[in-house]
Amino acid sequence: FFFITLSTTMMKIVFIALCLFALAFADDTKSNCTTVATIPASCTGTQNTADPNEWVTVENLAAGTNACYSVTFDDGFDSSEDVYVLATRNGDDGVPASNAAVTTTGFTNTTVIGCVSLTASQEEDDTDYLCSSQTATAYYTVASNAGANATTIDIYTGYAEGTVSDCTASYVSSSGSSIWLWVVIGLVVVVIVVVILAAVGGFLYMKKKKNSYQLYEDA
Repeated sequence: FFFITLSTTMMKIVFIALCLFALAFADDTKSNCTTVATIPASCTGTQNTADPNEWVTVENLAAGTNACYSVTFDDGFDSSEDVYVLATRNGDDGVPASNAAVTTTGFTNTTVIGCVSLTASQEEDDTDYLCSSQTATAYYTVASNAGANATTIDIYTGYAEGTVSDCTASYVSSSGSSIWLWVVIGLVVVVIVVVILAAVGGFLYMKKKKNSYQLYEDA
């Protein structure tokens, strides 16, 4: 009975490990959009403030409107080693079909840097991202909804150590490296559980075998 239970537990552990790997290999895309040429007039003087390297949830972005954010990089930004990173994802409350109509564009002053936009097939934590070499510390991020429905979407503006040519989703905080951290932690937990179960199983097996041998000797 114990070994049947052990086998069932092992199957559950393997399933959890596979889920962690699936999370790590999210369906991320790179710069899936066409840029908005200029900062919309409706954003002039009405920007919200966002912190660098933090996800911001734009709630109920109405059809045909824009959400504008100003982002100022802190002293940790080094243009000789870091790249500018812009990203978007559906988040917890986003609807992929609606968010596919949202384009998020990054600007420095009035100069466009690039944009990101999701596809209808991307899910909660899938991201579209881009990297760019920049030296400024002040940026504007504009989410524009060209769709027919209001929607909620997450946007991200920040920086990461690396290069434009090596840019991956891991440059986005809480998208790549942190997921791998949880994968490693999950695998460590799996190994520990397996070792404990194997040790307990071996101990019980040897105890049962010893008792059986003792009964045989007594007979």
